Amino acid sequence: MLTYNNKDVHSATGQTPYKAREKDNEFKSRLNIAMEAKKQRLYPELSVGDKVKIKKKKATTEKERTSHFLKGEYTVESIDEKMNQTYYTLEGYNRPLLRHELLKI
Repeated sequence: MLTYNNKDVHSATGQTPYKAREKDNEFKSRLNIAMEAKKQRLYPELSVGDKVKIKKKKATTEKERTSHFLKGEYTVESIDEKMNQTYYTLEGYNRPLLRHELLKI
């Protein structure tokens, strides 16, 4: 543990864990982590009539082998833009969804 905390430099922070925890270096560590984070995901375009699956959040008691998506396929009924967000209305589903909640089939 001494070697890990005091000698090994972490690739995300650019510092050892001990140095990163210091008050003077906390901002720099958080900045380095934020800069290294990958937030630019590319999703295929969806249009009206496309078949999609809906992503669901797993319960903490669910097994790893269970699916991340609801059973069944849904068809995109309409695409609306409100307040710089794109909402997708699905046939047979009661609320509009954002793009990251859908998987194109």
